[in-house]
Amino acid sequence: MTSANPAMGPRPIAAPSQPAKSSLSPETKQSQFELGIWYTISLWPALSTAVANSWGGPDSSDKRDWLAGAISDLFTTHPDDATDADWLADFLSGEMDEEFEVVVDDDSNFEVAREIVRLRGEVAEGDLRGVERVERMYRERRPAARVSVSAVDQDVDDDDDDEEDEEDDADEDVMDVDVDEVPTLVSARERPKPEVDEDGFTKVPSRRKR
Repeated sequence: MTSANPAMGPRPIAAPSQPAKSSLSPETKQSQFELGIWYTISLWPALSTAVANSWGGPDSSDKRDWLAGAISDLFTTHPDDATDADWLADFLSGEMDEEFEVVVDDDSNFEVAREIVRLRGEVAEGDLRGVERVERMYRERRPAARVSVSAVDQDVDDDDDDEEDEEDDADEDVMDVDVDEVPTLVSARERPKPEVDEDGFTKVPSRRKR
């Protein structure tokens, strides 16, 4: 009996070819990254509270969309800086202070920045699981995103209870809107135009240089 020749053994079966992660077009990667940014900052309690209570003025939701676009632009205009989570966190903190008059002192801006940088790396490799995860988290938490103005405004007199109730109802109406599609992101070069309030004052967006 002759021994089996190892060279005559079964050849390994080639694994089915899988599409390369890099097969995603640059346009698809960019659009998915922008979606990831929007969902990530919309999950940020500090920002969602500011938008719900119009702390950035009547165009607060537009400012949120503008901020998402501005963050996306940073990865093109400041690629080295934007991939530094600490630098990006400082940018987020500065915009929250300037646009919404909110001082972020709980380090949540660092968490948001790290998430965005992580998404950038994943999407660049064609991995969209992170984007899908933040989208799922956003859609699952939206019913709990409602914020009461009276809970954050401690200087309101008792005589203004009726006005508070009206503001609460207005906020609830805004947060109850079902968002089927993410708004188109506004580029930092297309900042929302100033709006005139009821008293005739114009809110002029800042032009801070970076």
